[in-house]
Amino acid sequence: MQIVMQVIARAKDQDSLRQIIISDMRLDNFGLFVSEKQNPTRHDGWSKIHTQKSTNALNLSWEKETKTLTCRFITKGNAYPNEMIGDFVSYLIKHHKRKIKAILITP
Repeated sequence: MQIVMQVIARAKDQDSLRQIIISDMRLDNFGLFVSEKQNPTRHDGWSKIHTQKSTNALNLSWEKETKTLTCRFITKGNAYPNEMIGDFVSYLIKHHKRKIKAILITP
């Protein structure tokens, strides 16, 4: 199963929301950790986040022009992404709500 979530950043923020998230040490407080990331010298990028609770993964990509963070929640087998989605959305709202304009989730 794959669920896509788009996080739209506020227009005034110039920084990559993806880069801010993957360099944030507080991610671990939500049971999430960065397992892979692209070369940070490029303006667009991707990263992979895993949860300590299951084998689920979260793929992040940043689109600079539209200031959109695309999040793809990937599960294997009969696993459900609901717990990881909840942990990630909780993290975003607790630590980055002033940078976010909207969060859209599509199954």
